[in-house]
Amino acid sequence: MLIGFVPEYLKVLDTLKKDYQVYLLSNNNPLHQQWVYQELEHKYGILDFNERFFHATFYSHEIGVSKPHEDSFDQVIQQTGLCPEETIYFDDDPHNIATGRTLGFQAVLVKNADHTLELLAQHRLVRT
Repeated sequence: MLIGFVPEYLKVLDTLKKDYQVYLLSNNNPLHQQWVYQELEHKYGILDFNERFFHATFYSHEIGVSKPHEDSFDQVIQQTGLCPEETIYFDDDPHNIATGRTLGFQAVLVKNADHTLELLAQHRLVRT
């Protein structure tokens, strides 16, 4: 679930999207999604979260299936044409990571937002 945002992390997403295909697969519900949009608008003036930071977004309540079910990943693969073996997948849930690895993703378990930035730097996706 999307919880809280830090301006530096939003800048990283903005930068990543310029050089890479960036997708969001999130388990959330309509109420939570509305809260996210309101939070981003109120704190940061962001009205276009999905379009601004991602090439496509996949919310469990919209696609009808949640992680770690393989069908959620399959929908992303089918709709984007991405190759799992060429894709780094970050998640904070070991169950989701296991499914990602089963499907061939380079799945990386993250502990928190700071750890995500460290991992992005290790994979040379961002500069520190």
